[in-house]
Amino acid sequence: MDEREITSNLLNQIPQETLTKLEPFKGRLDEVFRQQNDLAHLRNHILDCIFLFRNYDSEASQYKRQATINYWNDIAPKDYGEGIELLDLPTFDKVERGLRLHDTGRAFVQMGILKPEEHHFGSLFIASIVDGDPLVCEACLHHIDDALPKKTSIVTQWVQSIDRLSGSGYVGLTRYAFSQGFNHQYFSGKNIEEKTLDYSLMSTDQHGNANESIAKEFFWKDVYPFFQQQGDLGLIYLATYSKIVADRIVGRNYIGRRDLNGFEREVLKMDRNSRKVSPIISLLDRHFDFKLKNTLDVLVKARRDFLKEQYVLTLGEQIAYRYHGEHRGI
Repeated sequence: MDEREITSNLLNQIPQETLTKLEPFKGRLDEVFRQQNDLAHLRNHILDCIFLFRNYDSEASQYKRQATINYWNDIAPKDYGEGIELLDLPTFDKVERGLRLHDTGRAFVQMGILKPEEHHFGSLFIASIVDGDPLVCEACLHHIDDALPKKTSIVTQWVQSIDRLSGSGYVGLTRYAFSQGFNHQYFSGKNIEEKTLDYSLMSTDQHGNANESIAKEFFWKDVYPFFQQQGDLGLIYLATYSKIVADRIVGRNYIGRRDLNGFEREVLKMDRNSRKVSPIISLLDRHFDFKLKNTLDVLVKARRDFLKEQYVLTLGEQIAYRYHGEHRGI
């Protein structure tokens, strides 16, 4: 089966009624790309994904060069195993192309053509036209999956993992706040394009280092009060969403469980009753561990504020999220 046949089979996974809405744009994608992309998601999110990916590759390359000098073959199996090996250039290129295209279908949502939960179909449709590589198209289709199908390509695994990382931490939760109605005068006005690289919405600093320090300051000063002003309901919502984001990093498996606590039941209500969520690539989890920690700092703060208790993480959460120190289990 050649590449065109594989891509065609992927397109067959788009529901016919959805495909019917998309097909008139086959020769008019310029109209789609001219859409005014929202700052919080399409502009900064895609850039954030690409910069996170490049940051990992750069840091891993540097480490491997240094380790090679220090007898790589002796230390690597003990400390990192084979996973530290970098992606080959063709695979690297496909991952980056997948990251650039995976959310382009949101433009159809802004146009009123698709529902938000259908945006991945729009992304696949666009990718099939402007790229055509079946691995890139597969990544666009499956990046939203809770658990990836068996034998999914490494390209899809990387695109999904980087996408989830970008949605975590102070940057991801700020982006979520925008989707819930948060606004800020700094991000409005005629010079919106100049603010695309504002580092309160990026997980890397101006030097390419993974760093949420600017995002942290902006979140606690401006974003968190937005949820506080909504009272306990806003705080519960933020805490629950933070837990969902954490699950998207470490995984979740509620299948067969009947002893779910209140926090877990709230997660299922908000997260489409998704009982099984696969974790991200472990190498990325370790490399960007601050993203999970920052997400949990928000979860803990929000829970404390509405529960009026000091210790708010369950023991199971501490174990699952590797969160220790002052936040003892309840």
